[in-house]
Amino acid sequence: MSMPLELSKASTLGHTCYFYEDEHDRLELLVEYLEQGVKNNELCIYVTSYDLPEIKNILTEENESLGKAIASGGIQIFGTKSTYMLSGRFVADYMLSNLESFIEDAHSQGYSGLRTVGEMQWVFHNSDKVENSLFYEKLVNKLNISEPAFVGLCLYPDDTLSMKESDDILKVHPTVVYKDRIMKSPLYAN
Repeated sequence: MSMPLELSKASTLGHTCYFYEDEHDRLELLVEYLEQGVKNNELCIYVTSYDLPEIKNILTEENESLGKAIASGGIQIFGTKSTYMLSGRFVADYMLSNLESFIEDAHSQGYSGLRTVGEMQWVFHNSDKVENSLFYEKLVNKLNISEPAFVGLCLYPDDTLSMKESDDILKVHPTVVYKDRIMKSPLYAN
């Protein structure tokens, strides 16, 4: 898969979701998305449920410039629990505060903006997390309007989502990447 041209220019996209088919697709888009952030001098934040040392090694092996950016702090990688959870619960205001802090860090450190990517497969294992996560996604859209130097990509495994879950995700993301195509979300309503 080659990253869609519009996604490589993601600074105009804002908040996007990506339904990936398999791990190869996820990793390929992730590498290209982060590489574009490094090229754009954006602070890149990647939140993942994968083993942190392992994912750092994988990204470094996939792309030398990513390895350098990880080493210099231009790409920061965090675990989902430490980033999304407050006392074991997903709290939208807490996560939004984290995101606002990342934006401030990007500006104060001289980056042109903030680029985030988050693994979201953990959300759909608990109904409380789903509702809070969807509320958070709506808050991100409002933040994106007030902070145009922020772009965010949410990664969802296509094969584990129900139709309702996919629809709920599409309702809170203005744009979507699916099977090499990027488009306005057909269900998004702000």
